[in-house]
Amino acid sequence: MELITGSDNLIQKLRVPAVSKLQKIYNVELALKGLAEAGCEIKNLTAKDIVMGHKEKTLSLLWQIIHNYQVIENCTF
Repeated sequence: MELITGSDNLIQKLRVPAVSKLQKIYNVELALKGLAEAGCEIKNLTAKDIVMGHKEKTLSLLWQIIHNYQVIENCTF
């Protein structure tokens, strides 16, 4: 998310190594908040969905990121 959003403080906030589900959920929530702060609106998804391995919602997240940044990139030219 740091590379995508240009933020430089997300890694410092991560809980590593993330061995418990709560730590993993915290880390994913942190990444999703970073996306939201960068203006990428993510719909119908929680960090728990990602951590629990919900394949359809994870794929949806990836497509939403691609779509949002493709639209932003096209608007800046």
